[in-house]
Amino acid sequence: MTDDNPKAAASSALEGRENNALEIVPRKRIDLEAALRYPFSGDDWISTLLIAGVVPFIPLVGIIILIGWQSRMFDQIRRGDNTLPAIEFSTDLSTGFGVFIRMMANMLPVLVALLLILFGGVVATGAVGTVVGNVTGNEALSTTIFLVGSIFAYGAAMVLVLGANLIAPEILRRIYRGEVWVITNPKPSIVAIKNAYPAYGIALLGCLIANVLGGVGVFACYVGMILSIPYCYAVIANILGQLDQVLIENRLTN
Repeated sequence: MTDDNPKAAASSALEGRENNALEIVPRKRIDLEAALRYPFSGDDWISTLLIAGVVPFIPLVGIIILIGWQSRMFDQIRRGDNTLPAIEFSTDLSTGFGVFIRMMANMLPVLVALLLILFGGVVATGAVGTVVGNVTGNEALSTTIFLVGSIFAYGAAMVLVLGANLIAPEILRRIYRGEVWVITNPKPSIVAIKNAYPAYGIALLGCLIANVLGGVGVFACYVGMILSIPYCYAVIANILGQLDQVLIENRLTN
């Protein structure tokens, strides 16, 4: 049976090709070496990194543009495009603003919990210590209760911060996929990390290396910072894109 409308058939074929081009390319494992070399891909990588390195100095919107650039890299990587893209100011600003809002929405519960643990714990133990001291007349006991309670509060806060850093790559991956309330729906992340822990371990290590290298540039000099910050953003985008491909391969995400 033939199509009586050639234009409709051509349009349908073009739409099919475009949909195929947007498909995520699955992979079996994360190539950490490729991620670390990714910022040097393409003929214009030097100018791309230099421009991206200056962007954070733009008042108010610089970091948002850089976040949008990272989000776009993540999307390109998971769809099989391994070439470092140039900054697109309007596109990256628009994308980055949405990503930034989603980041803040997911950071807020963690920050609230952290403040409650720190200040709530310290205030509560201080109040208990004061009451005990007034009742018993033992100031040493009151001070001991306050100190012990404060140590536990700071310890709990450190555990929370460590846990948040351990799951940060997975949260960021889901945010870049367009999810909003990731922190309130942890089940998909738990399933993904549990069933693909070797890949997630490599992703976590890669993000750590990228952040360390980015920090070295900041401490070195301004020129180093201009190059190291976009390098860090690009490597993390590549790693998260690869992680998404691995999860697709293992049918742990859609």
